[in-house]
Amino acid sequence: MRTLLQGSVTMLPGFTEGQWWVQDAAAALPARLFGDVTGKTIVDLCAAPGGKTAQLALAGARVTAVDRSPARMARLRDNLARLALQADDRRDRRRRMAGRTMAGFDGVLVDAPCTSTGTIRRHPDVAWLRQEADIAALAALQKRLLQKAVALLKPGGTLVYCTCSLEPEEGEQAITAASGHQIGRAPRARRGQRGRGPWRNRHGQWRFADTALPFAARRPAARRAGRVLRGATG
Repeated sequence: MRTLLQGSVTMLPGFTEGQWWVQDAAAALPARLFGDVTGKTIVDLCAAPGGKTAQLALAGARVTAVDRSPARMARLRDNLARLALQADDRRDRRRRMAGRTMAGFDGVLVDAPCTSTGTIRRHPDVAWLRQEADIAALAALQKRLLQKAVALLKPGGTLVYCTCSLEPEEGEQAITAASGHQIGRAPRARRGQRGRGPWRNRHGQWRFADTALPFAARRPAARRAGRVLRGATG
């Protein structure tokens, strides 16, 4: 949407009344990958400032929003209050969330911190501010987030992982490692081998015993990567 009005977005009609919120078109795609979330439990990791949390809550999900920054969580609460939407907001509650790991969530959304190399057209300063060493550091953080996400996911649940990076270490490689962690905790069999370890069939699906884990990779026009894992968590 483009507007001819000048000034802060908060001055636009309906903003203060909570009739809408600002969200990039590409940023709205990951939450849609869950499909119908009515009545489902979804945990949104790295949730602040709350655009995807609001999107999921409006769609009928029971959302738990988690972020480690107190300031950003305060902004999330303000946004939800303005929109008259509800979510169970928690600041990086690692220990308290561990108690729910056994029951698990229907879905986990990981919008992970990244190098943002996919946003260079809009933010050209990224090319100057980011260093090559940042990729390894952020990839390690993303790995930890994905491991936590897998632990929170119930069998048969859905994990959506997204970044705005073009680096394979933060995208394809991260999700491939997570899929191996999720489905086996066992040695990987050779391609086409049906045995103890997981394998990929000709359709690109991960298989382990009688479980199929479709792996979908989407790169929207705005260069935001959204990836989905479905299936049992070992």
